[in-house]
Amino acid sequence: MKKKTLIISIALPAIVFASIIYQTIDNKSTKSPTGTPTTAAITKNDETIITHYDFPVASNLGEMTREAQFVVIGEYKNFDSKWNMLRDPNNVELEAKDSYMEGHLYNFEVNEILKGDLKDTSILVNHKYSTRMVYEENNEIINNEGLVVKEATSSKEYNFDNKDFLYIEPDIGSKYILFLNVDSDFGNYYGAIEPFSIKLDKNDTATLQSNLIGNSATSTKSFKTDKKNVNIVNETEGYIVDSISGTSLDQLINEITTEK
Repeated sequence: MKKKTLIISIALPAIVFASIIYQTIDNKSTKSPTGTPTTAAITKNDETIITHYDFPVASNLGEMTREAQFVVIGEYKNFDSKWNMLRDPNNVELEAKDSYMEGHLYNFEVNEILKGDLKDTSILVNHKYSTRMVYEENNEIINNEGLVVKEATSSKEYNFDNKDFLYIEPDIGSKYILFLNVDSDFGNYYGAIEPFSIKLDKNDTATLQSNLIGNSATSTKSFKTDKKNVNIVNETEGYIVDSISGTSLDQLINEITTEK
């Protein structure tokens, strides 16, 4: 069985440059990513590529508050635009030419500021949506011991968009508490940590927003090449114990303002 390796970059808050090909953990990029290897288990007719994520999560409201530069209450007004979060390493104003990480920008109207000195009440909030990855298929021959017995003489590349499994589409017009940091290069805002969003219903009762609540997250995506089916499995060992959902807005505000 042949083994392949994908390098998954774990991002810190900064700009993602064109040389960074794979995933980041938050909603903007990094100048100093670290790598996490993952393996691709190959069978006769299909292949599974497992991408593994390991990153910090907030365990309670106090930690969410401490990690954020800004904590605001408001609502998403509408979807604004898509953009390439991967930037040219020589000029951050230009997007990367050969790689693509899609961010979704939403207009958010701030009604109340619980932490931070926010100058504008209308802000753009970025949600990382997907990363374009490249899969290469070739005609090399591998024996049962995993050794190459015939070198490749031809190959073909396939591009696919790997959706971020932390992505949750905002509910336009609904009320949220967001825990944010600011992108100093572009002026938009992004989640300070996972989780970074609390949705409020018409009675101002909270629902924590995260795909990691209660269990580790796993998502899958499949595509076909000329020779096989390729399955992409995104997984993480991190999970969140939800101690926030069901809490009233007044109680949340009291805890946040006390913590800041």
